[in-house]
Amino acid sequence: MKKLSVVLLFICFVVTSGIQANAAKGDTLVHEVHKKYGEFLIFDNSDVNDSERERVLVTYTIKDDKLTKPKIKTHQAKYQKMAKDKKTHNKLWKQFANMIPKKNRQEITQFQVFTDGHDELLAYVLPLNYSVSNWALAVDYKDSIANKNMYYSTLVHEYGHILMYKQKQWNRMFSPFCSNYVSLGKCSNKNSRANQFYEEFWAGDLEKDWKTMRIDGEVDYEFYDLYKADFVTFYAMTDPDEDFAETFEYFLFTKEPTKTKKGKYKNLADAKLGFFFEDPQMLKLREKMLKNLLKHY
Repeated sequence: MKKLSVVLLFICFVVTSGIQANAAKGDTLVHEVHKKYGEFLIFDNSDVNDSERERVLVTYTIKDDKLTKPKIKTHQAKYQKMAKDKKTHNKLWKQFANMIPKKNRQEITQFQVFTDGHDELLAYVLPLNYSVSNWALAVDYKDSIANKNMYYSTLVHEYGHILMYKQKQWNRMFSPFCSNYVSLGKCSNKNSRANQFYEEFWAGDLEKDWKTMRIDGEVDYEFYDLYKADFVTFYAMTDPDEDFAETFEYFLFTKEPTKTKKGKYKNLADAKLGFFFEDPQMLKLREKMLKNLLKHY
């Protein structure tokens, strides 16, 4: 889950000229996206004060890349117009489907539309089975149509969660016996992106401080002051899952971070971005997503 949203990688460290060229090409696409459509990472909340408890309005089954079998989940009259607005629902789904290559999002088998008023949650993903092979993408009706760029950036964040839970990166080991990164009760494989990210950026003192510097389960500002250079956003401090998703979002919409003369990143936040920039598969995906955004925005 992210900002106005909620949830709930074999990595190559050898930078070749080909990889650099791909990063540069993607950086050019980032420039084009920002020049043509504006900011995708920093937003203000709306001025509308109509927050309410989250309510799922309708669910769809994804079949042949289309929304099928709509099931209205509310009978209250004031929600019927939003729940039955198939034209808008299809538009919101296509914005996601057109940006993410189809072969990279086969896990999304359900689409949900909900509302909690303006702000609060914008979107989230949730697993539909224990094996986390099938997922639902849920979007807020009001927020999704209120700010198009925020909607797109949040979709990228939510896809970051799906990327982290790709099936080949997790095993069936019972989590209490797992020595690798554990999330959603699942044990990650040693060489998975999830575990590589955790081992490189969380395991050790940072995780220990993260566990102790919390108030009611939330990160406090003492932790923020100590580690603010290690995260792309405050929200990324929530946990390794959200850190991965936030960093993936910034990977898509920012340019490759520079290194020092000694070949080091200037801080851990940039090193996390480098985690994606030094992965040829991620660079290729980044290019495709940015090209699709330029084409289908």
